[in-house]
Formats: sequence, structure tokens, C-alpha cells
Amino acid sequence: MAIKKRPRVKVNLEKETSPSSPALGKLAMVFFLVFVILATIIFFRAPEKVQTFVTGKALSSIELEKSEYNLSERLKGIVTVQMEPGDVLPPNTTFEIFISTNLPDCQLRYICPNGIAIPWHNYTDGQCVEIDPDPESSCCFLMGASCAQVILNSKFKAPLGGLKSWFAFPYGTNPSSIFIEDLIDPVTYNITMEKALVLDPTDISYSGINLVSSSVQQILSNRQFVIKELVPANARVEIGGTNNLKCNTGSVGPAPPQGGPLSLPPCNNNASYNATMFAYGSPVQDAQYNWSISNDSVATLNATTGRFVKLLARAPGWVTIQVTASVGNEIATAFKQVCIYRTDPIAECSSAGITYSSSNMNLQGLYLQGSEAAGGGAGGYWLQNTENRGNIKWQLAYTTATATAPSDGCAFEVLVKGKTVNDAPRNLHYWYQLRQLAGCTMPQSNATDKYISMPLPPMNNVANYTRNLYLNWTNSFGAGSREDIITEIQIIAYGYWDGTTVHSQRVYFDNFELWKKESSYSNSCTGQNKICCAKGAGLGSYLGDQFKCSRPGEKCYERCAPFIAPRNFEQFKALSSTPGKFNRTMDKCRVIVSGTEIDLRDYCYPGHAGEGFTACLDTSNTSSTPLGCRGWDNLYIINLNHPAFNNFKLAQNGTYSLTMRISYNHFETPENCSEGCLNYGEESCRDYCIISEVSAPFSVGVVGITPTCQDTDYNCYNAPIISETNFSECINGIQTKTRTLNCTYIGTAVCPKYKAIVQTVSQNCTVSVPCTENDYSCNSWQPTPCSPQSTQTRTCQLTGTCDPNATSSTAPTTERPCDTTAIIEYVQTRYQEGMTRTQMKQQLQQFGWSNEDITMILNQVYGTEEKPSLGWVLYLVIGIIVVVAIVVIIVFVVPSVKKGAKAKAGAGAGAEAYPELTSYIKDALAAGATKQEIIAKLQEAGWPKEAIEASFKAAQA
Repeated sequence: MAIKKRPRVKVNLEKETSPSSPALGKLAMVFFLVFVILATIIFFRAPEKVQTFVTGKALSSIELEKSEYNLSERLKGIVTVQMEPGDVLPPNTTFEIFISTNLPDCQLRYICPNGIAIPWHNYTDGQCVEIDPDPESSCCFLMGASCAQVILNSKFKAPLGGLKSWFAFPYGTNPSSIFIEDLIDPVTYNITMEKALVLDPTDISYSGINLVSSSVQQILSNRQFVIKELVPANARVEIGGTNNLKCNTGSVGPAPPQGGPLSLPPCNNNASYNATMFAYGSPVQDAQYNWSISNDSVATLNATTGRFVKLLARAPGWVTIQVTASVGNEIATAFKQVCIYRTDPIAECSSAGITYSSSNMNLQGLYLQGSEAAGGGAGGYWLQNTENRGNIKWQLAYTTATATAPSDGCAFEVLVKGKTVNDAPRNLHYWYQLRQLAGCTMPQSNATDKYISMPLPPMNNVANYTRNLYLNWTNSFGAGSREDIITEIQIIAYGYWDGTTVHSQRVYFDNFELWKKESSYSNSCTGQNKICCAKGAGLGSYLGDQFKCSRPGEKCYERCAPFIAPRNFEQFKALSSTPGKFNRTMDKCRVIVSGTEIDLRDYCYPGHAGEGFTACLDTSNTSSTPLGCRGWDNLYIINLNHPAFNNFKLAQNGTYSLTMRISYNHFETPENCSEGCLNYGEESCRDYCIISEVSAPFSVGVVGITPTCQDTDYNCYNAPIISETNFSECINGIQTKTRTLNCTYIGTAVCPKYKAIVQTVSQNCTVSVPCTENDYSCNSWQPTPCSPQSTQTRTCQLTGTCDPNATSSTAPTTERPCDTTAIIEYVQTRYQEGMTRTQMKQQLQQFGWSNEDITMILNQVYGTEEKPSLGWVLYLVIGIIVVVAIVVIIVFVVPSVKKGAKAKAGAGAGAEAYPELTSYIKDALAAGATKQEIIAKLQEAGWPKEAIEASFKAAQA
């Protein structure tokens, strides 16, 4: 049968594309997995921190029934403390209620060690004015040789109108033309050096002299002292050696008689013992020792003098060794018990040996338990001189000289002069050397003069020096020099003329101190039989500038106004009308704000995380909150009718205040002091932190009217100068300054005896050019790079012709903290030199900079380094998941969809698009042709495979 050729027919696949059932399952599984991954990321993401204001403040108030009271009438009113949501008080919170007397913290008189009171301050016009800047010196003038302060007027301020102890002693000019007052700088060189002593040998005449000096001296006169008086003797002696000694025998004892006791052989071994005497804080090299022993039937000594002896054992038992040591008038004795045993020291020596000592320093009757570990059985050591005694102290700074001298300078020193008991001179020099010149180089030590080289501070920097004069003296001149007598103190600055140039410097000295060994005089308020009161609650004389109280926030007074002793939270609420109502944070330190429970671990008080008292959030009668929150309004009310306030009345006219102070002591948590008081208040960090303070003013009796006191009623002639300013800039040939004088009242009214009155002083002048920072040449900052919280310094030299002492002169800073600003300058320099970001990061890490600071510094210099944020990473993860899902759909789902669509499309097309082909196949099959023959004929005719297969299915159907 002939097969008719037909055109190719395109099968339309868009008519129906429903995927098969397995493809739908795969697609659903993919979308389910994507949903699970996204839900997991959202659920476990870092939660936003609940921001809330947690405060340590508690609202407090005082309400008095009236503001005016009669003499001795008791105060009436209430004190309240209100807790609010978010308030958390530390467990060591202290509550104080007291009457504030409104007295100024101004100690008018200084109490000398002998009980004499001398004028110290005046209180006038609301100001506490110092009239004696060195009251210890004034006490010494009254006490004579019994004064422990060796160097008087150590601050170089004039007590009672004059520096009576220092004398100018220049070399190179007429001494009579220089007064000590001429050497006191009227201005403040530094905040710690006010009116310091200034030595500048530049201005001295160098005519025919190469080396000159500007110096001051203080001749000790009746304050001369022996070196050993600088420290307490604390004489003691120690015995070294074993506490237990085994009895060794060299032969067998005689045989015992039949039935008789065993005869034991005698001991024939020995042990060495030594003695060391201590006095004035160190071992005594030339002490004399005398030994003795008890019970010589048990042991004997091979010698009775010297530091070393041997104990010769004879028989088992106890023996006591005694040694007495002496040097000069100091004597000390020590004892040591020794057990000589034969076999078992535990059984035969029932108690350990005992070492004890006595001396002329009130150590009678004291002893220490023996110990093999303490000095080879020495029985422990006596308390040595660990206190800071015998020290000489001073403060100094040096700058360029005032004239044309170069900045390299010459030398200066502190000289301590003394003599032996035979009047042979001895001098100890604390030497500061600036330049290697013939007159400036530190001389060699000899038998009379000993030199100690001192480290120089950076120029223009204030430095404090402390040296142990007792040790320096005895180490330099030998142990026997502790009997030497100190007669004079000198401070000397040297200038050297090399023929063309003067080499000098300007040296400032201040706060010069030297004290003999501590006396029984105490600076404790209670030690002086005075009373420590809450600050502002004192009566009588205020003494807090001199005597100290142990509890922060208290001051020393003669007596206190009415007060209740400081109470903690538990004691305070016991005074209230609701003592059983309170809410403790327990160990969780949580509060509830707006229904949200907030963990306060980041807010609890330093050192007390998880502890404190807070407000109740649910105070209903059905509240489940523990510890008495039901029916409470978080309010504590204390009535002054409570018996604790029975003494709250005054018998003295005046104006007062009733004060409540809520505070806590940072001293109990010092490791967190850098966080400040409570982290929430405005107070700066200190041991004593005030949470809240409220006051209610009131008056008692008839308050008098203060009379009007005119300045003209005060005599200011020769009055002590309290303070004075620098002279102003020179204007039209005149410059002025103000001077505050402590003037004396000469009127007839009831006025303060003294009053601070300001006067104006003027003088002729010539105009000088002030210096600016551009007139100086400065070296680079060192060290570079630097570590955080360290300091960088540099030196600056004046190169201009200006006047550095002019009022408006400015100079560049020579010291600065090593902060990020300083380190950025260094990084910019190295960046310009080519250092890479990675190299710089490694170097900053080596110098201790934090990663946060390093990132900020490098970003500012090198530019911001982009880093993926958490949100970007999250989006990246989601994007990857979506891409994977699309790939799965393309690879697995789309082929299945296409295959199903093609099959159905083929079947439909064969029945509808090729009716003639279907008829042909039916006829051929009816004629007996095989399927293979029919397919071959159709393929020859050009029919597509899918059309043939579809038509076969239609024909067979």
C-alpha cells in the first residue's frame, strides 16, 4: 500500500503541562526544607537587648511640722523614702538622719602635739583663709627640741609673717644684699608648687670667678639630732639553730649488774648556734654578745661571748640557751629552749622549743612560738621596722635660666651637714648634674664628703624625691655613724662661667620635709578624744583639716549635733511604719518593667551582682511576689516621734537643717571604682558615694542680725598677705596686681576679728614681648609608638627673643597622655613611609592597643576596611538556599514536567492532527502489514516519530 507523504506537524505542548505526581512531591519537599531553614535562623537569632533605665536613686523627702522651734523643743515631722520601678539599692546602702549645723569646714586653730592651739585659718566673707601655711613649724618654735619636724617652713611660705628658719647664702655676691624672701617665687610654678623657693645663680656676679652658687641654709640650732633618732631602735636579738638535738653516743655504756637497771652511755655530739642583733631597722655589726645556759647536766656551751657558740650535748633532757646583745645604750635578750632526745623527738620532746625576746623597747614578756622553718629554728623573727621613717623628702623642677645662659645648665644639690661625736665634719651630698664641666661634675667621695648621684627629671617637670637619710648616712659613713649629729641643711644651685658663656639653670624647690621617729602624737580624731560626725553635723570647733575619721563622709569636731547612727537598709526600714514590707532582688537581680522581666546582671552594683533592694511591681492583695509586696505602696514613712529621735532638739540659737543622706561605700568594692558611683549618678568615682541627700531648713530661738562691718574699720598695715596675683601686662608704663590681706578689726561693733581685704598695687614697667609657642623649638614626642595610658614627653627650647615671664606668654606642652590622637600622628607618619595596614596592626597589638582602638585608628589613616555585617551574611545564606532550590527544580522537576507534557501532547495530536495517518495505519494493519513495515514506510515518507507513535496508539485504540 502506497504511503502518501505528509508535511511535518509541530506538536503544541502549551495546551496542558501538569507534572506527574512524583514531581509534585519533590517540589513540595524542596519548599518545605527552605521554610525550615529560614524559620530556624529567625528563631535563634540574637535577641535585641531590652533597654531600660535602672536607677540607684530612691525618692526621699523630709517634711517638718514647722520651720521655727523654741530652744530645746523636739523636732516633729516625717521622713519618707519612695521606691519606684527600676530602683535598685545596693545591700550596703547606708541611711543617715542628722541635724546639719551649717558650720563651715574651716579649722581656725591648729592643735600642736603639746596641746597648744595656734591660729591657722580665718573664716571671713564665706571664705576659709589660711593665715599660717606651715603650722607645724609654728608649733616647733613653741616646742623647741621636742619638735619632731626637723626642717621648718618646708613649704617656703611665711608662717606668722616671716621665714624665720631659712637664710640666703650665695657665693659670688654680698650675702647681706640677698634675703630669703627675695628667693620665693610669688607665682605658682605648678599646681603642686605654690610660692616655691627659686635658685638661679645666673644673676650673680661672675667677676673673676668661674663657679658661683645660689643657696639657702637652715641651721638646726636646738633642733640638732643624732642620726639614730630618725628611726626607732626596736632593738632585738635572734638565736639561730635547731630546737631538737639527737643524742649520739660514741661508745657502749658499762654493763648493768645482774637484775639491775640498764646504764645508758652519755651523749657526745654538739650543735652550732648563732645570734644576730637588730637595731634601727638593720643588723648591728658591732654588737657584743654574752651567752649562758640552764641545766648544765644536760648540755654545756663551748664559749660565753661572740656571735657563734656550740651546744655540747651530755644527756637527754631540756636546756635553755640565753643570749644578751648590746650596742651603746641598746640591750636585747633572747632565749631558746632545746630538747636533747635519744630516739623519738615526738615522744621525748612533748612541746616545741620557744624563742622569745625582751629589750629596752617595751618588748618585755613577748615571745613567738618556735619553728624549724623560721631562720633554721630561730623561732620566727621579731617585727622589724617596716614603717617609712627617717626619710628626707623634697619636690623640685628646673628650667632654663632667666638670663642668657644656655639650657644645658650646670648642677644643683641637697646637702646634709653633720659632725661626729668628736666634732669632725661629715657631709652627705644629693647631687644633680646637668653638664660635664669642671665645676659641675660631681666630685669624688672622700672621708668627709660622700656623694649620691640623683636622677634628673625631664626639664619643666615637677618631681618628688624621697631618700632614707638614716640608711644613706650609715651606709656612706659606716655603722658607727649612727651617733653622728646633723647640724644643717643646705640647698645649692651652681653656675659655671667657661670664660665666654654662663652655664646655669633655674631650680624650684618646695615641700621639703624631714621628721624624726614617730612620736605618740596621733592624727586620729578619736585618738585626740574628739568626735567623728556626719559631714556638716558638727558643733563647736571643726578639726577635720588636721584629724581624720575612719569612716568615709565623716569629719572631726569637738562634738556632734543630734543624729542617729548610720543604719543599713534592714535597720532603716525597722524605724518605718511598714517594717515588714520590702522586696529583695535575691540572687537573680531582676526587675519587671512594663510586664517584661529584665535581667540586671549588667546593671547591678559593682561587687554585688544579684543583690540589692528594689520596688514591688505587683502590690495587689493577690500578688504572688514574695517578701511582703501585697498591699504595699513602696513607700517608707518614718515619724520623728519615734524614740530614736528623742534627742533631736537644740539649746542654741541659730539656723539649721534636718538632713537625710543615703549613701554607699565604694571601699567595699574597689575593683569597680572606675565605673563611678552606682554607674547612674552624676557623682565622680570615690570611695564614698552619695545616692540621695535631702534637707529641710529650720531655726531655733531668735536668730540675731549680723552687723554691717565696713572695710574701713579694719587695719591692714603690715597685715599678712593671704594671696596675690601676678602683675598685669605693662600698659602705658604701669602694671598692677591685687593683693589679699588678713586685716584686723579696730572698730567697736561685734564684727569678725579678721577679714580678707583686697588691695591694688601698681608699679612702673617697660613693655615686654610675650612668647608664643612659635618661639620654641621642640623635639619629637617620645617614646613612639607608645602604650595606652602611658605618657609621652618632649623637650622644647626657647629660640625667640621674647620674654617667657610676660603675663600673656604661652609655651608648648612637654607632656601628654598616649591616647588615640597621639598614636594616630605616629601611624600617619609610618603610613607615608610605606608601612602596610597589616604591619601597623601587628605593631600596635605588640604595644597593647585593643582591637577596637586599632580598627578605629587604621580606618582613620588607611581608610575603612569593609567587613561583612551579620545582616549581609544572613541575606547571603538565604540567597544560597534559594539558588539551590532553583537548581533542584530545574534538574529534577522540569524534566518530569516536560516528559509528561510530551506524552499527552503526542497522544492528543495523533487523534486530532493526523486523521489520515491514523486511517492509513488502520488500513495497513487490516491488510496484514506488520508494525515494523508500516513504521519503515512512514519514516521514508518523512513522518516524525512522535506523530507515528501517536497515530499507532490512536489506530489501535
